[in-house]
Amino acid sequence: MYEHFGYKRPYKFSYEDDHYKSFETSNTEEKVVVMRNPYERLSSAVTNANHLSMSKYRKKFILEHSNLELQKLLEVDTNYKIIHFKNLSKYVAVGKRTNPTYSIRPPYYEQWMSSFYTEKEMDDEYDAYLRIVTQHEEMDVNKWHLLT
Repeated sequence: MYEHFGYKRPYKFSYEDDHYKSFETSNTEEKVVVMRNPYERLSSAVTNANHLSMSKYRKKFILEHSNLELQKLLEVDTNYKIIHFKNLSKYVAVGKRTNPTYSIRPPYYEQWMSSFYTEKEMDDEYDAYLRIVTQHEEMDVNKWHLLT
């Protein structure tokens, strides 16, 4: 999404409190968040880190691309709509390395995940994901294109 709108990707993927505050207080006509199942997000990050093999940057890459931010998003006191990641290509042109689909990844903890997050962290993130996708309306594709 950063590239789509011509913004430089932030150096850090874990957002600070001021990031959420600026989202909350933004005067944009429509606030939108792209949502992806956190288990899928972690699995995708691991898959995409394969090019790093055993490099010391592999774990850092995975953590940056699977960051647990949805619990913080629950605290944002503003109305926003969502775009399901599986539908992303309806809204924006996606990169060649982006696979905007949901895998068959089960929404539960598996032992290999312990290299990155605890079971409680993943469960809490998944609970936040479910709350957000059930409490927020999906952005209308036509309205999105009118706004962008």
